Amino acid sequence: MYSLTYLETSDTAERTVLTIDLRNKQVFLDAAVAYWPGGFSSPLSLFGGVRYSGLDGHYTFTTTANGALLGEQRSSNDYYDALLGARYRFDLSDRWQLLTHGDYSFGDSEGVFILRANFAYTVGKRQQNRILFGYQYKESEFKDGDLTTAFTYNGPMAGFNFRF
Repeated sequence: MYSLTYLETSDTAERTVLTIDLRNKQVFLDAAVAYWPGGFSSPLSLFGGVRYSGLDGHYTFTTTANGALLGEQRSSNDYYDALLGARYRFDLSDRWQLLTHGDYSFGDSEGVFILRANFAYTVGKRQQNRILFGYQYKESEFKDGDLTTAFTYNGPMAGFNFRF
């Protein structure tokens, strides 16, 4: 099992005298091995592997009054975590499925937690690929020296699942 996620986020925090602009790029790459307790292709699978998280942050500090630049800071960090999780598939019809997924990773990061539910529509000549749409909730926390950065993402998602 492989999974690749790329995120670009930005935020602005205005205080009485200081404005902080944050631009952040994140890459998550999961590589895992799955085990089906009920046999291959049964609805439940357990998995374990490695999660790579790459974070690139750019912080700009300006005065709130006139926008004068006070400073900038850039950080780039890589985190490698052990990954454990479970998936369960509900077969709704020949082509429709509900795919659920939950995992947790730990190690270099302070922890990454994901819950996901997707409706999947099977496509392709051999019906091996899926169009996905659903919902995801993700919490992650990373430490860089004395700075701890926490992210929470939740909302709709869409994707395409290739199976070989």
